[in-house]
Amino acid sequence: ARRARFSMPFFLHFRPDFLIEPLPECIDAGAATPPPAPITAHDFLMQRLRDINLA
Repeated sequence: ARRARFSMPFFLHFRPDFLIEPLPECIDAGAATPPPAPITAHDFLMQRLRDINLA
């Protein structure tokens, strides 16, 4: 039998001063492009909000 399903959005934000950086084991030294530079959670959020014209 089919049952009703419910969806609930969940938003999580890191501490603004939390540093986001690639995991060392995920960095390929032979890659054509360098890994992304570390960025604070606040700067990343602001960048994403600007990307979607909300900041």
